[in-house]
Amino acid sequence: MKTQDHINKNFDSELDRLYDEINQMGELAISQLNSAIDVLNRRDSNAAARVVVNDEAIDALENEISMDVLKLAPNAALRIS
Repeated sequence: MKTQDHINKNFDSELDRLYDEINQMGELAISQLNSAIDVLNRRDSNAAARVVVNDEAIDALENEISMDVLKLAPNAALRIS
């Protein structure tokens, strides 16, 4: 296997993983929004506190995605050139 082919396959694999992470974050955000609307309708302060705590999972995933993008960016430049 040529080096360029290996780089392309590795890049594609990492890009697929990044898409999966972004999709997961979107699903979590939708779930959080639905939970927040439900909590507001029920006026449940205990459940509201859980929604706020669960938001940390979205924040952590966002940070992970940002780091993955930074790692992937140099390889994208190599692939373009």
